[in-house]
Order: sequence, then structure tokens, then C-alpha cells
Amino acid sequence: MPARTALVLPPLLAVAIAATGANANPIRHAGEWQTVVDGGPPVTACVREDQALDEAALAKVMARRPSTECRTTRFDLAGDTVTYALECTYRGSLMTSTGTLTVTGPDSFTSVGHSHGGAIPIPGGKALAMPDADTVMVSRRVGPCR
Repeated sequence: MPARTALVLPPLLAVAIAATGANANPIRHAGEWQTVVDGGPPVTACVREDQALDEAALAKVMARRPSTECRTTRFDLAGDTVTYALECTYRGSLMTSTGTLTVTGPDSFTSVGHSHGGAIPIPGGKALAMPDADTVMVSRRVGPCR
């Protein structure tokens, strides 16, 4: 299941997202961010420098896992919301992810995503099919990195 977690959450790219203005790519501002996934415990991460969220950045973060290739098939920006779709191949198995990232205030956002497909190779030449997954993530910048 750990492989699924890395691929299910494209919004983790945006450990934090903040708007730069109407119809401009959101910016992940430098600082410490707190993220809650599906109502679980908060996870804190330090973002060292501002980064624009665009199609290439989204696919790049998803493809960080070894043996993974991703491409962004949809990236639409309307106001404070990005709607995206990705196709990732992990060890030869195709997984699709779709979702939205919505800026909810200065240095805060909510993300809703859905992943479908994918399989993890297991011993004996078999594969474990991954169930579809829906994920809700809420992130906010809490200050400078410690």
C-alpha cells in the first residue's frame, strides 16, 4: 500500500498553494506548511523556495517514485481552482488521477482527488490491483521554516 499513497496524492505537490491572481498559476510559497489528509494527523513540511504550480511541476512530483512515468493530461485554471488529470505508469501499470486544488485563503488550499487503477507487482509474477481512492487534503502555511 505505500506505493499507492505516493501515487494517489498528486496534491502533495502543493504541500501548500496560494493564489497569485486571477487566472495565474498558483504559487507554493516558501515556509512551513501543515497538511491534513482525510482528517488524519497533521503533517508538517518545509518548502524552501517559492514554486509555481504548472503542468510540468505536477507530473514531475508524481514521477519522483522510482519506475514511475507521469504525464499531465488536463490542467485547467479558473479563478482560484486548478482542475487536473494525470496518467502515471508505475512498473508497467497505468493509474489515472483527477482532482481539483482550490485556494481557500492566503497561503491555504483544499484539494479533492480521485485515483483509479494501478497494480503493485508481488512475488510469483503476480500483481496486487489497487482499489480506487478518494482523497481530501487541507493545507496551510504556518510560518517560516524552522
